[in-house]
Amino acid sequence: MRAGIMLGFDGDEISILVTRKLLKPLGKPTPNATNYFARCYIESLVDDEPFLNKATQAIYDYQRE
Repeated sequence: MRAGIMLGFDGDEISILVTRKLLKPLGKPTPNATNYFARCYIESLVDDEPFLNKATQAIYDYQRE
């Protein structure tokens, strides 16, 4: 299952969260590579309200810029 679907964000928003270092992909992908995430890592964030709040605020900040 896609990380964005599990967390409630669009694919473009996942890229923003990675850029802002709120999500950490597996390995060290190049900037234009597909990012992969451990399912257990994403599942741990699904119920993490402080993370979801911080991630949502990061999206709002990006859109405002």
